[in-house]
Amino acid sequence: MKSHLFRLSIVSVCALVVSAAIARTAAAGTPEPLRFSCSAQIFSAIGEQALEEFEQDTGIDIATHVCASGAAISRLQHGLSDIAATTEGIFHHHRDYGYVETPFCKDPLAVLVHKDLTVQGLSASDLRGIFSGAVTNWQSVGGPDLSILLVVPSKNTAAFRNFDRQVQMRGDLKYDVMSYRSTRIIDVVSRFPEAVSFISHAATMGHPVVKSIPINGLTPTDPAYPFHQVFSFVTKGTPADLPARFIAYWRTGKGRELIMKKNMQPVE
Repeated sequence: MKSHLFRLSIVSVCALVVSAAIARTAAAGTPEPLRFSCSAQIFSAIGEQALEEFEQDTGIDIATHVCASGAAISRLQHGLSDIAATTEGIFHHHRDYGYVETPFCKDPLAVLVHKDLTVQGLSASDLRGIFSGAVTNWQSVGGPDLSILLVVPSKNTAAFRNFDRQVQMRGDLKYDVMSYRSTRIIDVVSRFPEAVSFISHAATMGHPVVKSIPINGLTPTDPAYPFHQVFSFVTKGTPADLPARFIAYWRTGKGRELIMKKNMQPVE
């Protein structure tokens, strides 16, 4: 009886070893995807179709997680991604720990309104007044007699921090509605003719209900437009292997052509 049990144990152990070996072999035959944590603004600006084209062109699968820029960096730090895309620069302490930032394009930070709003444009001073709460009616800036609805992305997003730094100069930044994800503000503005917000210009292109309003007489497509965001890739250490190929695609390959078609400016 003991001999029989011993033989059964040996058979069970052998089966487990063989199963593990088969699993390892199968895993080895399936390439790991590139784990990509991406800012919501960049994901909307580039477009899901462009990422699919990258997969088709290179044969590299991408596992994309869309989140705020800060969360993308955090996921990279915790080993949950191989590369992150962010709409704001990394901090000095990130560089001290070996993180490398590779800028790949510059995109206007557009001021977004409903397509039916009749305001022809704003000055930078008008814009600061609106988002500080000093200007509360569109009539004050040449528009209809309509109370202004201030829509902003979450304070945790790069869009909020970039607008606060570039436009409000870290002054008061009021809001009536705050969206958890930066790109959701497009949906809000499309529903309210009195609304105003800000977002990556490329993320709004082709939307039928919203429009970018000129600032200081300049549209987001003008080279002298005053407000921009820089899109960057971040890796832990010098980019290599899949992350390096991914970066090259957007800086020198087909991805660069897409960036230019969307009125974004490649960063050399």
